[in-house]
Amino acid sequence: MLLMRDLLDKQVLDRNRNRIGKVDGIVLQVKSHEAPIVSHIEIGSVALARRLGPSIGQLWSALARWAGGPEREEPFRISWSRVQPSEIEVKIDVLRSETPLVDWQDWLRRRIIGKIPGA
Repeated sequence: MLLMRDLLDKQVLDRNRNRIGKVDGIVLQVKSHEAPIVSHIEIGSVALARRLGPSIGQLWSALARWAGGPEREEPFRISWSRVQPSEIEVKIDVLRSETPLVDWQDWLRRRIIGKIPGA
């Protein structure tokens, strides 16, 4: 499996096939004298911002805190044992309602999207 190609930016579907975001980050566990293994995938704008560089990730975290939204300083992590990658999407053995991602999407819908005329 080529991690960058096969995981990053793929649509994530929960147990009921609801879309909950895209894979924004991959967490590897590195032990000395062993090959790295994937421990988690990350979902959230903080992980996406970190891909652009550490300072952009820190700035994004600070902006989310300042805006008062439910965005977390750390991305939401899903254990690799609950991930089922496929060619088009990534399925996880978690329900959308069990994640904090719902809070962020609802906050965006109420505070930002809902105020855009015609949205």
